[in-house]
Amino acid sequence: MAGNSNVAIYGAIGANLLIAISKFTASFFTGSSAMLAEGIHSLVDTGNGLLLLLGIKRSKQKPTKLHPFGYGKEVYFWSFVVSVLIFALGGGFAIYEGIHALQDPHITEDPTWNYIVLIAALIFEGTALILALKTFNKSRAKSKNLISSIVQSKDAATFAVIIEDTAAVIGLAVALIGVVLSQWLQNPYIDGIASIAIGAILLTVATFLAHESKGLLLGESARPEVLLQVQNILENNVHVVEFGLPQTMHFGPESILLIVEVDLEDSLELLKETDNILKELFPICRSITGNGVRKTLSILKSITDFEIKEIPSGTKVYDWEIPNEWNIEDAYVENSSGKKVIDFKKNNLHVLNYSIPFNGKVSFNELKEHLYTLPDLPNVIPYRTSYYKKRWGFCLAHNELKKFDENDVYHVNIKSTLKPGNLTYGEYFVKGNSDKEILFSTYCCHPSLANDNLSGMVLWILMLRELKNKKPNYSYRFIISPETIGAIAYLAENEQNMKNICAGFIFTCVAGSGKFSYKSSYLENHTIDKIVHKRMKKSRINYSLYPFDINGSDERQFSSPAFRIPIGTICKDKYYEYDNYHTSLDDLDFITSEYLLQTFEIYKKIFSDIEMLDPINMTNEKTILLNNKKKGALISLYPYGEPFLSKKGLYTTLGGRYLQPAHDLKKNHEKRLYKDEIKQFLGRDLSVILWILFHADGTKTIKDISKITHIDEIHLEKMIKVLIEVKLVRILK
Repeated sequence: MAGNSNVAIYGAIGANLLIAISKFTASFFTGSSAMLAEGIHSLVDTGNGLLLLLGIKRSKQKPTKLHPFGYGKEVYFWSFVVSVLIFALGGGFAIYEGIHALQDPHITEDPTWNYIVLIAALIFEGTALILALKTFNKSRAKSKNLISSIVQSKDAATFAVIIEDTAAVIGLAVALIGVVLSQWLQNPYIDGIASIAIGAILLTVATFLAHESKGLLLGESARPEVLLQVQNILENNVHVVEFGLPQTMHFGPESILLIVEVDLEDSLELLKETDNILKELFPICRSITGNGVRKTLSILKSITDFEIKEIPSGTKVYDWEIPNEWNIEDAYVENSSGKKVIDFKKNNLHVLNYSIPFNGKVSFNELKEHLYTLPDLPNVIPYRTSYYKKRWGFCLAHNELKKFDENDVYHVNIKSTLKPGNLTYGEYFVKGNSDKEILFSTYCCHPSLANDNLSGMVLWILMLRELKNKKPNYSYRFIISPETIGAIAYLAENEQNMKNICAGFIFTCVAGSGKFSYKSSYLENHTIDKIVHKRMKKSRINYSLYPFDINGSDERQFSSPAFRIPIGTICKDKYYEYDNYHTSLDDLDFITSEYLLQTFEIYKKIFSDIEMLDPINMTNEKTILLNNKKKGALISLYPYGEPFLSKKGLYTTLGGRYLQPAHDLKKNHEKRLYKDEIKQFLGRDLSVILWILFHADGTKTIKDISKITHIDEIHLEKMIKVLIEVKLVRILK
């Protein structure tokens, strides 16, 4: 607006100088006090224009050591001087001249000069005002009215010109009315009154300009819309974790000092390091056992040290048994021309995880029985597993399957081994001042899936490195293990240690571009849930809240009836909730290190929040099976984690991609449809079974479980009968 201000000021200077000469000439020949007052007004306006130009010129000086923020406020100072001049010379003299005219009144004999000058001046000043307003309209916010925009303008030169032009037009109108009435009524006093009225107008204008200039000199904040833009920029910046209330001050029309306390993510070095870790770990083919897990843990161990332990195959862990170890060297499918139509080395998702070895030629129809695609996502490769049933298979894009020749014979070669070995996991214990523990757990068992699984492992190692050299108030237990079987195995090996754990978190799906979300603990209002909600609010994070849901990760093991550890989960693009879930689209292009470090910063804040709490008041709120028993309540016969349902024919042996919306417990049971080898039950029956087992702690009846889960009692009764038949639950009498 500064350039436009100059044009308006130059025009005002020229017009006011010519008008002032004309008014003084008319006043000399007519003796009109009002005309003399107007002449002085125009002369003052001319001088004011020169002062405003001086202020604009000086405000453009470069910053110096003495004035590091520049000279932008020069224009505000000279605007204040202008207001003083208008007040003293313009308004003061006009009132003085009006009073003098009242004391020595006389009738103007020939007012022609007055009429000519005043009408011409009105035309010139009116034109100048219109041009100034048009110029101002181009830069003002259209959502605000003109007056509000002028009042809130931080361009002192601009609003000074507009206000001066407005005052000039009003003053001219008053002078013209005074001359006309004085001549028409032959009343010499009217001319003096008009002069006083012009003086009052100038005093009002001067007072307003002085007030606005003073405010800008003292330091006015930016407009609310500017502050909102600043806030939006901060909220949308992936490097900003948390920020305080922005404080601003104008140092000129186009210069604003912004002061805001910003909590940034760690340095660019950490960002680069995280990128490198993700790139190194992503290609590794992981499963629940095998060299892929060992290699992954070894790389993580090189970042910060922790213990790597192994449990031999065949070891009983509650109702489960550590399976044989699986490793794979290569896998492919060739057509009769020797072209590889499926190649494990191009993408490790191509192989059904835990595939048994196979080498032979098969027809297309035989091969098709071992192929898995996603017709609804025809260009992506799904993730599929078969941990607990021996089978072989491949996964591929549905559109690639369409290219297969149905009359061809295909060579299948899966170079894998499935033999006694070990299940590998990692742990570290950060000893605090209290024996009360917080659990930080993640799982290491998926192949090349970036958000689901990989991001959680990287966050886990960063969090471990952050805490291990501290001396915290609480103790912190870090676990990284294969999902489900790893958690169950760890519980079996460390059952006594679980008694000290107050609460915990599962690290998973923490690097997607979507909004933050929080899946509550099974208690939903536990201290750990309150801490997360308070932290999200304090950090101004807009997040989705999910209720506890049995279809999840290892929280259902740690929160099972025998342990009842409240576990929360913070995500960015939560599992089950994004289309890329358990597909080849969940790659390094889907996640960023920036988003992962955002989550890291949140967890560091939560750690600090936890540390502020007295361990005595942080209770784990476990449900003890032996206490509070209720007649008619269900009790699990396998309360330590979930029982091995697959061997009972109650759970699918084919794992992988399932989209299971978890927002609404009243509706989601109808939505979960599994496609697997289980024929005797509907897909949603699996969820019902898991809910029953989770709540079968001896304190809840069928009615209680129905109220909590929103599953109708008829459906519950049906599945309870099944569970009683296979001796997984009983009813207390």
